[in-house]
Amino acid sequence: QSCGQHLDANFDFSLSNSAEWTPCSKNCHSCRQNRCAYHQAYTEGSSIEGFQFTDFISLGDEFQQNTMVKVHMGCHTKETRLFVTQKANGILGLAP
Repeated sequence: QSCGQHLDANFDFSLSNSAEWTPCSKNCHSCRQNRCAYHQAYTEGSSIEGFQFTDFISLGDEFQQNTMVKVHMGCHTKETRLFVTQKANGILGLAP
């Protein structure tokens, strides 16, 4: 839809053997196209929206061989204002 040009290529869902869209459930705040959707707006006017999914990630480089962990993430389909113009590809928030 409408996303900016960022430093790295967009995540290609079709190249992951383990990525799964999060289906609609009672835990979804919003449901579109039979998937959990999200929308986040910030006070300066920027916003992001897209669909939730799960996949495995590991932090660090290939030499550290850190354990892969399944995490919940969002795949943006729309960005506005600062998210369009920023060079970084997104936001990473970590919580237990």
